[in-house]
Amino acid sequence: MTTRPRDPPLSDRELVQSHVASTQEWCNDVCAKARSGDDAISSTFMGRSFFRQWRPYLAQMYHKNPRSTTGDSYRVLDYFWANFGWGLDANGRNVHHPEEMWLYTCQGDKEEWHKETPLKVVFAKNVRRDGTLPQNYMSIVPWVTNRGRAFLPLSHPDFESYEGPLPIEVAKQKDLRTLSKFLTQCLSQDEIGALYPEPEEEHFSDSDGEESEDSDDD
Repeated sequence: MTTRPRDPPLSDRELVQSHVASTQEWCNDVCAKARSGDDAISSTFMGRSFFRQWRPYLAQMYHKNPRSTTGDSYRVLDYFWANFGWGLDANGRNVHHPEEMWLYTCQGDKEEWHKETPLKVVFAKNVRRDGTLPQNYMSIVPWVTNRGRAFLPLSHPDFESYEGPLPIEVAKQKDLRTLSKFLTQCLSQDEIGALYPEPEEEHFSDSDGEESEDSDDD
């Protein structure tokens, strides 16, 4: 009978943890040596503050509008082209339409989509739904504050998506380790191993528990 050697026992409730490289390490250590052709790879460190809650921010200025400027109902999925701010009219002239979004079905010649009469929709709260400006028209920020509400910029803490770092599960750590192996042209395996060591499951030993052995018969 042969017996497989057991791993060295862990102390009671000993926790084994692994290092997970930060985004800053990727930017500083990897991109500094990596290349795309003859050029260096540039990187931007996207911190947690880059991820914002856009829905409540935009809700200060825009609302849903199920009807066009002519009062017709519509389905957005029926249209394949949306034009904002500036657009060509049927005669090919550039027209400024800052308050309206123009929608096109593109059912005809897709290269000359502007020859189609667009469906026009207004989403801004400071403009009438028929596309006309109110008598005392104000731009959107003064319009919001004039109604007793402070306009909050996108940088306001209320629009942060995450309040703290998100934990990375062991499975994702292993994915990062696997992906790092494709960096061997830029970093040596020793350098990769130092930055992204093989993660290990968190595991505990119970001194009161029974230990088992695997055995094979000759």
